[in-house]
Amino acid sequence: LNDVLSLGQHRTWKRICVSWSRARRGDRVLDLCCGSGDLAFLLSQKVGLDGQVMAVDFSSQQLQTAASRQDQRWKPCYKNIK
Repeated sequence: LNDVLSLGQHRTWKRICVSWSRARRGDRVLDLCCGSGDLAFLLSQKVGLDGQVMAVDFSSQQLQTAASRQDQRWKPCYKNIK
């Protein structure tokens, strides 16, 4: 749906957002209203295995989606998302 609504631009916006966060390797970051986890996954790569991403959302359904995607998209750094 994001691809259709933004004509694919959401991918660029998310990468810019992560860049603006200035997250670095080893940082602990908070993703408020994480939704399905897109930014959490990008932040996870940025902070690396020494860092941690805390992903929070008021919707338990969105958190379940993010957790499912975390299991499906295996990368070592994705294990640093709580």
